[in-house]
Amino acid sequence: MTKDNAVARAKAFADERGWTWREPIHAETYRPWFVMPLRWRVVSNYEARGMNVRIEIDDATGEVLSGNYIPR
Repeated sequence: MTKDNAVARAKAFADERGWTWREPIHAETYRPWFVMPLRWRVVSNYEARGMNVRIEIDDATGEVLSGNYIPR
């Protein structure tokens, strides 16, 4: 999965739930110490408080593992 794929998947997930999606976007891969597959962490409205969408995606499958919206 590329960064663009991860961002597109995260945006689609947010849109399905009616969550506000704002720029700038931050996306990075990370590997939790207790889990082998890479994960993507995507955050919208990065470096701002509120109106943030935070989503974790499995790199191998593209499955959204967790997602939340912080309105304020």
